[in-house]
Amino acid sequence: MIHFLKIYILKTKFLGKGILPLMLFFFISFSIALCALTISQSATKVISQDFESEEALSLTVDNPFAQKTEAECLREFLQLEGIEKAALLDGKRYSVKIIDYKHRNEVITTLSQKGYKVLINNQLQMDIDTTESLSSMMKAITVAVVVIVFIILLLFLIKSINEQINEIALFKALGYQGFQISMLVSVEFFIALITGAILSALFCGFAVLPIIKSTVSEGLAPTFEISLCFEIFAAFILLIVLAIFSQIKRINKVPVSLLLKE
Repeated sequence: MIHFLKIYILKTKFLGKGILPLMLFFFISFSIALCALTISQSATKVISQDFESEEALSLTVDNPFAQKTEAECLREFLQLEGIEKAALLDGKRYSVKIIDYKHRNEVITTLSQKGYKVLINNQLQMDIDTTESLSSMMKAITVAVVVIVFIILLLFLIKSINEQINEIALFKALGYQGFQISMLVSVEFFIALITGAILSALFCGFAVLPIIKSTVSEGLAPTFEISLCFEIFAAFILLIVLAIFSQIKRINKVPVSLLLKE
């Protein structure tokens, strides 16, 4: 590793343009991905806040089966996924408590398929359906933004490698093999990634999150999740590997004679 760092210093001193542009690009890309996921998390909380009430999480179910006893009905209800508890209201009507509103439609469908009659508040159901549509749209937009960022970053990394053809030819002339040169390029990318990711995490944690928290009520604001940073970091590492792997054949074929043209 020390050997590669020495060579990297030599590379930067004579031919390299430094890693500041790479750091800046990683910082911007990491910040966009992290902010998009954080804002999506906050928006999902805001959208769903009105549907965690007792009314939204409760269903009234009629039992049309004369042969089914109370115990049999309660046992069947509690065996269904998404139902937290159930109790007899009066006669053949039961109150069913759902774990969260996201399971509501699934539970209603399952109960209806089993022959039970679910008494539905139509307005509440319409609101929940609208909420789920908005939540799905928000997730789709977030995924699209993150995917676009990843594609642009991958293309930028490939372009960065192609712009170092002269440097690659120089190290070929010094006797370095394609694998060693690929490792050298990787060191540059990883230094830029680590620096950009740290700056991005600080920017989102101390600049973006306070703005979001000031616009939503207490308890709905997203928290800074280190695990999310590591997930994005891992995805960026994969992009670096893909970029280098996609260009490794070209690195191996770079002729030393290319230096004579300069």
